[in-house]
Amino acid sequence: MKPLLFPSFLALAVPLSLTVAGQSCRADVRVPQGLYAKDLSRHNKYRVAQVLGGDRLTIWWKGQIVRMGLLGVDAKRPEATKFLKEQLDGQMVCLDYGPEIQRNERGWPVAYFYRAFDGALVNQAVLAGGFGLVADHKGRHCDLLHATADAAQFNAEGLWKDGLITRTTVEPSEEAREAWAVTSRHRKEARARLLIYHEMQDRKAMEWTRLMIEAQKWATIQEVIRRGGSVRMQWTEQQPRDGVPNF
Repeated sequence: MKPLLFPSFLALAVPLSLTVAGQSCRADVRVPQGLYAKDLSRHNKYRVAQVLGGDRLTIWWKGQIVRMGLLGVDAKRPEATKFLKEQLDGQMVCLDYGPEIQRNERGWPVAYFYRAFDGALVNQAVLAGGFGLVADHKGRHCDLLHATADAAQFNAEGLWKDGLITRTTVEPSEEAREAWAVTSRHRKEARARLLIYHEMQDRKAMEWTRLMIEAQKWATIQEVIRRGGSVRMQWTEQQPRDGVPNF
């Protein structure tokens, strides 16, 4: 196999270590060299439940199985599925995604996946091994994934060697598009109703606080009068702000 060549700016990427924190990489895992690695000491870790394809899998999240996809990766070939199983089958992973969670053509959320024991970016590993293309998703590692895929194609890695890579992204049918549009509309309506509900709750809380302050004030006045004191009420008119005259 030819050595994997990367553009010069990828030389700054952290080399992948086969042993991290005393935990060795499994012997049957084929690891592409020169992968981006990340410190995951402060990240939440999730166990991979099942690898469904070269660019999609399921994880355990709060006691339930969640279907997810690899951000920026389009890998539908069986060889890609086998490779991803070698990388993540039964492994712990960490997720990285933007504030606006993107979704693939199936409507599943997509993210960057890092192996917990060495911090390697699995999304890049799939492309570095020559098992997929760069998808239309945009993320912080978009340029890195494009450079990795170009290097794998130039060096005829994996499926590029036999010309087996083609863009095989599943195009949703019209029924699926309409169903997704209806689902999106329902979600927006539900989100709007939730915002209105929270706004009403905030207003009720503010009104309740105001009533409590008024009740406490009148209770204080009554206590002063009961003890023989006097209370002088003075009404003041609110002054205009910023010195704007009140014509």
